[in-house]
Amino acid sequence: AVMILASVAGEAYLHTGDFRATPRLLESVRRRALPKVRTLFLDSTYALAKSSFADQAEVVDRIAAELADTPASTLVLVGAYNV
Repeated sequence: AVMILASVAGEAYLHTGDFRATPRLLESVRRRALPKVRTLFLDSTYALAKSSFADQAEVVDRIAAELADTPASTLVLVGAYNV
């Protein structure tokens, strides 16, 4: 995901991209000296209440546990991203 912060005629506009907000990410944003955002564009592909995802760190731990007994000769490919 990409966040784009643009300044137009002295006004700040933020496009969030599609991301999962985590407490760590939000704390990182709070620490930065960002301008006051006039308009926020949310890319909310999964904003519906029916879409529920486990915490990203929890998912990584579960996958690692599942693969713990995989023979070293087994090739495991994972397509993923980190936010």
